Amino acid sequence: MTSPLAHLNAPDCDEEDFEAPVGNLYSYFDGDRWVDGLATGVRPKSDLDETAMVQIDHRDWYPVADLRESSHYTAVLVNPDGTIYRESIEALASGQPAPAIRDIGTYGADNLAAEFTLEKGHWEPGGRVLYRYVGSADLGPSSES
Repeated sequence: MTSPLAHLNAPDCDEEDFEAPVGNLYSYFDGDRWVDGLATGVRPKSDLDETAMVQIDHRDWYPVADLRESSHYTAVLVNPDGTIYRESIEALASGQPAPAIRDIGTYGADNLAAEFTLEKGHWEPGGRVLYRYVGSADLGPSSES
């Protein structure tokens, strides 16, 4: 399987190419299993490093060839006024982000849900996906009452 970041070893990469992966999710092998982590830095190929390196979760550095596409994405839930309500890491379903996300919580004795729908348009695996607020609903009394 080819790494989604293999292009970072090309001699014509520029600063924009190296900044693009930061904030996206990638999978790396931790010795026992594949784990998802957030790219927090990129170091270009150099005399010391034979390959470009990607830092995951502000900790370890991995050669780009050792990274794979993540099976998760970052859902960015946006309020009607355009402010960010919440960000959360979600699993892909059949390789695609969910068409809608409901945030369910309690207020007093009632369960409330805020619904967000997928913003139409292009998204990249491991990236940030926008969801727009479409409404809320009272789901009735909570079971804790």
